[in-house]
Amino acid sequence: MLHCHSLRFSSDKHIVILHRVTMSEEFRKIVTRFHPIHGENILLCEDSTVAIRTTSFANSVAFSEKPLQPGEIFLVEIEKTERGWSGHMRLGLTLIDPASVNNNLPQYAMPNLVRLGNTWILAITRNQTIWDNFDGGLSSTYTSLTGIPPGIPAREKKLVTDGINVQTSRGVIPFNALKPNIDGSSQCILPTDVGSRIGIMYVPQAGCPDKAEMHFIINGEDQGVCGKDIPYKAGPLRAVVDVYGTTKQVRIVQLYGVVSTLQSACRDAILQYTKRNAVNLLPLPRLLKDYLLYQSQ
Repeated sequence: MLHCHSLRFSSDKHIVILHRVTMSEEFRKIVTRFHPIHGENILLCEDSTVAIRTTSFANSVAFSEKPLQPGEIFLVEIEKTERGWSGHMRLGLTLIDPASVNNNLPQYAMPNLVRLGNTWILAITRNQTIWDNFDGGLSSTYTSLTGIPPGIPAREKKLVTDGINVQTSRGVIPFNALKPNIDGSSQCILPTDVGSRIGIMYVPQAGCPDKAEMHFIINGEDQGVCGKDIPYKAGPLRAVVDVYGTTKQVRIVQLYGVVSTLQSACRDAILQYTKRNAVNLLPLPRLLKDYLLYQSQ
C-alpha cells in the first residue's frame, strides 16, 4: 500500500491542499488502462494509462484493457500532436479480442481493423461536430471520413447530466471532467487540439434490447447516435484507439474514483484548482511545472 501525505503550497492567486492519498491493489483494479497488446509503434507508460506513438504515423492501434459496460464512458485526452502528418486519432468500439490478433494486428484501425468485422470506428476531425462529416454515399460498414454507418437518423443525446454531474452506469462523475482543462469555453478548442477530451460510450438501442447505439462525447458535448445495431451482447466490447496521424500521445482520463499513480493523483488534484495556462505562475520548480503540463518525458 502506498501513501501520499498532505502537500500544501500557496501564492497570491493559488492555494492548493492535497490531502492524504491512499492507493491499494484493490483500488488499482479500478483504474482504466490500455491493453498490453497494441501496435508496434505504441509505447505505454504511467501504468498503461498513456499511449505514445514513438515513430511513423501508423501501427499505433491500442485497446482498452477491460470491456466497457453499457453506459460507461471511456475518455481520452490528447496530450501531444506532431506536425507533418495527415489525419488524426481514430476512436471506436470492437468485439475483437486483442489476443486473437496479437500476431497480426492491423496497421490501421480504418479500414483494416474495421474489415475484420464487429468494429465501429470514427475518425476525429477538426470539425466541432462529427455530423458535419457524414457521407451517405459510402460503404455501409464505415465511411472514409467518419467511420460510421450512413443513414443515421437525427441525433438523440444520451448523456444524462444536469451540467454539474453526469450519471453513468459506473457511478456519478463531474461534468467538468469531460471538458478541456483550459480557461474559457470548450468551443474555443478543436477536437484535434492538445487538451481536447474525446469520449465514447454505448447504450442499449430503443426498441431493440439486444443491440446498442454508439455515442461520442467531444469536449463535454454528446454528438448523438454515431453508430447503431451493435450486437453488444455477443461478447466483450472494448474501446479501440488509433493514435494516428497528427495525434502523438493520448492519456486515459480516470473518471471512476481512482487515478493510476501517486504522481498522477498529485497532478490531478493540483489541476483541479489550477487552469493549465496558469501553471507557469505557480511557485514550483520548472521540472514540476513541466510534469503538470504533461511536457516531461
